[in-house]
Amino acid sequence: MATTAEETSGAGTYEITGSGALSGNYTFEYEAGSLTISKANLQISADDQSLTYGEAIPELTYTISGFVHSEDATVLDVLPVMATTAEETSGAGTYEITGSGALSENYTFEYEAGNLTIGKANLQISAHNQSITYGDPIPALTYTITGFVHGDDESDLEISPVLTTIATSSSDAGAYTIKVDGAASSDYEISYEHAVLTVGKAEALITLSELEVGYNGSPQSPVVTTTPEGLNYIIEFAAGSEPSEAGAYDFKVVIDEANYKGNAEGVFTISRPLSALNDVQVEVYPNPVSERLFIKGLDQEVNITIMALDGRMVHQEISKDTVEVSHLPGGVYMLAIQTLNRKVLRRIVID
Repeated sequence: MATTAEETSGAGTYEITGSGALSGNYTFEYEAGSLTISKANLQISADDQSLTYGEAIPELTYTISGFVHSEDATVLDVLPVMATTAEETSGAGTYEITGSGALSENYTFEYEAGNLTIGKANLQISAHNQSITYGDPIPALTYTITGFVHGDDESDLEISPVLTTIATSSSDAGAYTIKVDGAASSDYEISYEHAVLTVGKAEALITLSELEVGYNGSPQSPVVTTTPEGLNYIIEFAAGSEPSEAGAYDFKVVIDEANYKGNAEGVFTISRPLSALNDVQVEVYPNPVSERLFIKGLDQEVNITIMALDGRMVHQEISKDTVEVSHLPGGVYMLAIQTLNRKVLRRIVID
């Protein structure tokens, strides 16, 4: 028996013929038969794909199994086409990938669907830092959202974020967390960045009085009044401790409160009274003067002040006999000799 079909012949029907029989008693007639080669089956499987919401749909690919005779897809008359129900703006989820359309003279086709998975995009919600002063109302808490795609905005969220803080208008000065959370979306994976509400100290008003007192042998300080009333404060003297001797002392007042701040500076003077003092006894010379002014008629140190004619104090020191004026510009000044109960004035000219 013989056939025209070969090992690699394609699908189809081929004749089978007989010949060559021999016999002393028989003659032979041959009736042809048929060899039918059926199409082989190919499996076309769509490849699974994944992307993030907002990204373009990738090229859809496939895998073919079942080729014989070392053949490959180049022997197909028409290649398969892959398609999916997902579109460019489809939301997060899973979508089927299907194949169709392949043609071949030697193969039949079975198709296996795949999946296109669109994952959620990342969305960042950041609360804004805020600051207020102690006693102020809590401001509107705000936030920024970054990461929207496809022209989405906050209206596309199923649930908008919520901002909260434990701080109130009466909270002490300090730092308080502004918490943001609670948003929901089927297309976005949401992360949060919290913020800080800073409550700063309020400014207090400091009023200084009794900046000049008489010598009494005991430590003394100026009178300090605060607004709001009754705030704690610290008096810091440049010379160290609270003074008791006659003299002029630089000092600074600092508010010492959790919710208030403020400071003020001044000069506190302790004057020693003279045993006797009148205008006739006190003599100032030379006048005009250029470097050092001498005072006659004082028997102990007192507070001496030099003022410009507009009332500004330009120099102050404790002395009983000399005053240095070389550092002052030329002009007319008033010299004040101050005791606890009396002040003597002299007009002086500095060259």
